[in-house]
Amino acid sequence: MRKIAFVFGVLSLALLSCDKTPTETEKPPEIGEYELYLETKFVTSSQSAPYFEDVSVNGNILVSFSNGNGFELWGYAVDNEEWSLIHSSSGINYGGYRGANYSPDEKYITFASSNTIYAMTADGSEVWPVFNGLCGLYDWLDKTRVLYVGEEPGFILWAVDVETLEKERILDPKDIGCFRYPEVMSESFITVSPDGNYLAISGHERTGVGDPENNRVRWYNVIADTGTWEYRLYETQDYGFNGTFSSDSSKVPYRSGFRLEDAGMYELWYYDVESETFKVYFRRYNFAYVFSGGLTYADPFWTSDSKATLHYYSDKDGNFRVYRVPIEPAYPS
Repeated sequence: MRKIAFVFGVLSLALLSCDKTPTETEKPPEIGEYELYLETKFVTSSQSAPYFEDVSVNGNILVSFSNGNGFELWGYAVDNEEWSLIHSSSGINYGGYRGANYSPDEKYITFASSNTIYAMTADGSEVWPVFNGLCGLYDWLDKTRVLYVGEEPGFILWAVDVETLEKERILDPKDIGCFRYPEVMSESFITVSPDGNYLAISGHERTGVGDPENNRVRWYNVIADTGTWEYRLYETQDYGFNGTFSSDSSKVPYRSGFRLEDAGMYELWYYDVESETFKVYFRRYNFAYVFSGGLTYADPFWTSDSKATLHYYSDKDGNFRVYRVPIEPAYPS
């Protein structure tokens, strides 16, 4: 069993105040630009919109949706700018491909269905179950191992090899003050940097339950070094990490899509691992009306050069668009 060493360190995070509605003079200025990156259309069921699953470090894209008779997983190759059907679950009850993501070397794809992690070859020619008992959180730890949270015993972080199916216990999230309750796990987040050196975890608990005035959410945001498992912990009261690490493993999205309802504000942030700072690189007001149907608040992905994040819009008619938002200039939070 792997021995884990922990170094406890708690850093404070300065947060924007959300206690009052900003006046016109108090509003932070709009910043950042965006552009259409990719547009296509899929033949989906009348109840399904295409879902943006993953972008590889090389920029290839995975999209899934229901075709009415089952589910389909499609891939977009940036080298020839073409879409191809990778796998279809028609006649096989996989329950869809939500959470599908490439291994770091793009040799495999994993996805989860009914608490089971499945793996497939990148071309979809072979599919096999890897582990049953998933608690909703998983990501690639390296080229062949998947890091996941198992239901038993006690929501432990494990790693399983998709080739040998061998498991290894990594750590107990409760040891670092996070993920104390089962209900927290289903709304938490985990991602591993492409170089395998960092792990980002976010989980939350609700404080003041039963007291409307003090009923708030406390988030635990952890950046851990996977070599030593030393980590930094940030406790906040707004949002956690969301979205994948940048392709160069230096940044991870934080509270992206945060919306201050009274002001109609939409922001995109990231956390810089080296400088240990949070930065905002996009801000708009009443932004839901900028695009037809609005820019989705779903977790962002990164371009292969780590210079921009990608955000998608889709609808039940099968329309699928990806927008590119540059991360520079960025401003301290």
